[in-house]
Amino acid sequence: AELHIWDTQDCDAGVYVCRVEVLGLGVGTGNGTLLVVEKGRPRLGASTVLLLRAGFYAFSFICVAMGSTVYYQGKCHRHLRTRC
Repeated sequence: AELHIWDTQDCDAGVYVCRVEVLGLGVGTGNGTLLVVEKGRPRLGASTVLLLRAGFYAFSFICVAMGSTVYYQGKCHRHLRTRC
């Protein structure tokens, strides 16, 4: 059997004991498992993620706009042989 504990905090540390009750046979317990909670790297806040996403979208928009401008200026010069 497996047990996954997500989003642990310091107060979750301690000894966890498995208790199993089988109908007609009684109750059994395990020896216990020590859970140690260590500090991990801090997570990015929601505002930081939103700011990074907005920056990425703005950068993408500017790249597309500049690429389109360069592309269509080149087409105009070749097609009309004049400056637009």
